[in-house]
Amino acid sequence: MAKTDNGSLMGSSRLVPREVHLRDLIAVVIRHWRIVVLLGLLVPAGAYFSGRRSVPRYQSRLTVQVSSQKQVYSQWEDIRVDEMALKTDPVLSEALVLTTQRLALRVVDALRLRLELRDQTLRRSDFFADITIDSAAVPGTFDLVLKGPVGFELRGAGAEVLSKGTYSDRATGPGFSFRAVPYDGAERTIHFAITTPEEAAAWVSGGLSYNIREGTNAFDIFFTGTDPVLVPAILNQAALKLRVDGTDRMRDMADRKLSYIAIQKADADSQSQAKLKEMQRFKETENRRREIPSASMD
Repeated sequence: MAKTDNGSLMGSSRLVPREVHLRDLIAVVIRHWRIVVLLGLLVPAGAYFSGRRSVPRYQSRLTVQVSSQKQVYSQWEDIRVDEMALKTDPVLSEALVLTTQRLALRVVDALRLRLELRDQTLRRSDFFADITIDSAAVPGTFDLVLKGPVGFELRGAGAEVLSKGTYSDRATGPGFSFRAVPYDGAERTIHFAITTPEEAAAWVSGGLSYNIREGTNAFDIFFTGTDPVLVPAILNQAALKLRVDGTDRMRDMADRKLSYIAIQKADADSQSQAKLKEMQRFKETENRRREIPSASMD
């Protein structure tokens, strides 16, 4: 005990360090068991509902090889390059074509991708078939009402009925038409839209990606989307249009070369004709010079 200035006694206090044991943690858990149980319920429930609300995404992959006289996946060291190959990487140049709007517009036109479902969890092929879209089709939102085995109705803005009939009839809207896939269930409404070609092309370009295989003349292209049927179809069309685009570029290059050769040939022919005329005039002049002395001698 210690004595203070006024003579009172004060007990000496010291902080004694104390170790935390496992039984202390167990005691905390037992005391706050309600919070532990609540967290144990909230975390799995949140993960479950978050997984159900998320839209599944699918990816398809395809490998493309740039034209070469060598074997597939040949090393660049074994490939003889021309003047253009020294200026640009032919594989990268070919892969970058995937990012162009021209290729995406070709894919959109081939697969009629301007018709777009509002619900990304649905597959377009389950409800729409034989789609045709005019270039002058006006963008807008529409509803396809499936009335079970009876038939369908196509509605526009304000629930206006644009077309109706059985599943053997075509549904016709402003600038587009399609066949509704037969449906035997209860009445169901499918919301869809007709978008602009640029919007659809931007969606296609956003899903396309590529990965160049190091040291080879091949690269992988990918497409990621929410429709498991459209994803491989779009990727195949992109690869097909890429090949067509390459063929068109080679044809344009060949046409330019032929045009250059034709111009050079025409120029060479013109110069040759001029030289021949010059030679003809020279010979005629020389002949006249020879004739003059012989006439004076006579």
